[in-house]
Amino acid sequence: MATRQVLVTEGEAQEKAIKEAIDTLKIAEEGMLEFFPTTPITSEDQLGVLDIVICSVLGSYKAIEEVFGAKLIDPERNPLVFSWLEAILNLPAVKEIRLTHVETVNFLQILRLFAPIFPVITTEGEAQAKAIKEEIDALKVVEEGMLEFFPTTPITSEDQLGLLDIVICSVLGYSKAIEEVIGVKLVDPERNPLVFSWVEALIELPAVKQIRPSHEKSVAFIRFIRDNLKAPKA
Repeated sequence: MATRQVLVTEGEAQEKAIKEAIDTLKIAEEGMLEFFPTTPITSEDQLGVLDIVICSVLGSYKAIEEVFGAKLIDPERNPLVFSWLEAILNLPAVKEIRLTHVETVNFLQILRLFAPIFPVITTEGEAQAKAIKEEIDALKVVEEGMLEFFPTTPITSEDQLGLLDIVICSVLGYSKAIEEVIGVKLVDPERNPLVFSWVEALIELPAVKQIRPSHEKSVAFIRFIRDNLKAPKA
């Protein structure tokens, strides 16, 4: 839970999640000898369910450190967890199926861009309704403020692309996929005409269309986030 929160929060909430994850790992360090022998596994034949769970949850710790600046696993603070995880990650069968470090970093960087709208995707019921309202209200503020940062007409070529365009496209370019998955229209052409026209202009640029995933892949990605990072029910 705490590790998930590290990925989907920002600011003080993320700092709290990092501390909770580190504290949890301290407890895991103290308790591992009760569940494991004193030496790391050396072959796939020794892999158990708990090994697989540990690898699935903590196997991206180096990428998390690179993207979020959070050192969750420290060889001095967590020597047993560290040695066990490294032994698992270096097994040929595990190395063959897991993402490379670069692929994991790229994936986490995409997740980081989604942090502001994660509650919309990963919650349900009242929590989701609140998150949707907050996101719609935030987009209203963006709509009102966009004229301060952009000219009054959408860009028409890649030469006009700026950093903010890229960020907007990275996050709001998935709005139609989010709408399909959760059934809520975040960016509405009537409520957010400027934001809507800007996003549409961006995603129609040839250079952007060439590198961004198809609608089908975007929907699959949003479903993956929702299914794997869904907040637990209170």
